[in-house]
Amino acid sequence: NRVTPGKEATRYHDADRLNETHLVVADIYLDRVFVVDTRDGQTEWTWNASESFDPDSGDDSPGDWTHINDVEILDDGRIMVSARNQDRVVFVDENGLDENWTLGAEDDTSILYEQHNPDYIPAERGGPAVLVADSENNRVIEYQRVNGSWEQSWHWRDGRMQWPRDADRLP
Repeated sequence: NRVTPGKEATRYHDADRLNETHLVVADIYLDRVFVVDTRDGQTEWTWNASESFDPDSGDDSPGDWTHINDVEILDDGRIMVSARNQDRVVFVDENGLDENWTLGAEDDTSILYEQHNPDYIPAERGGPAVLVADSENNRVIEYQRVNGSWEQSWHWRDGRMQWPRDADRLP
């Protein structure tokens, strides 16, 4: 049992099943993503945000520097990660951060602003693309991967939408 001091219910924000015995977990408290073997609780791999982000980026709140709020395992083995306080969706694997696939940039709030729950859309469903609840911008936005970069392909907002936390593309 792992507990965040003073925040027992918020340490792990998301998890995705890697296979029958392993999960990928978003750990807010330690600003990392890790793979855990559910049979024995052992951590088998870790990506620490401190390996890729400037320590002066993000939020200066103790215990919530990155606010990693989502992980999604992609078919190619990479893990898509939402680092909310860095205004970025990143792609990581056993070699670390794939900088060429980073969506967003620190303090460029026109791209993403404290986003939540990005969903990856593979080529067979019209991607590669990422659909994101762009929380602080009060919109849902989709970016398409075109010629090695991200281009906005769609967005939606109205006067009633406030701080969206999730969105899914319908068939």
